[in-house]
Amino acid sequence: MLPQYRLSMEENASFPAALKDGITACVYILENLGLEPQNIILSGDLAGGNLVLSMIRYLVEEKKNGTEALPLPAAALLWSPWLD
Repeated sequence: MLPQYRLSMEENASFPAALKDGITACVYILENLGLEPQNIILSGDLAGGNLVLSMIRYLVEEKKNGTEALPLPAAALLWSPWLD
């Protein structure tokens, strides 16, 4: 599956729009396609890689706060992500 996400230069796409789009795609995969988290790998290149990392961090923080909404995927594959 190759979900699209809003880019920050688009109207109504300021942060955290792309993060919300990514999480929405994960919810769709889990609830509608019936895939188990251990069979899911999130992947992205450049800004998409950064988005994947942001999604993983969001899910980990939710788990730490006791408000876990989604399980973590099996892995993340980042292609030239924007990292510091």
